[in-house]
Amino acid sequence: MFMHRNWRKTGLLDIMAEQAGKRSLKDLTVGPVLTWNNEMIKAHLDAILELDGSKILFGGVPLTGHTIPK
Repeated sequence: MFMHRNWRKTGLLDIMAEQAGKRSLKDLTVGPVLTWNNEMIKAHLDAILELDGSKILFGGVPLTGHTIPK
């Protein structure tokens, strides 16, 4: 998500991080991306992180402890 720095003052990112922290494979609130593999997603994240001021606030790592095929 791209946002103007003034939106950081609203607490929206904290709310999003709290909600994201509740997601899990066990209750199916997170699931696999079927059209991209981990390497493609990592390359996309790396490209975005090259933008000035960009950062990953939560997530950003492959899921572990699953049987989802590559």
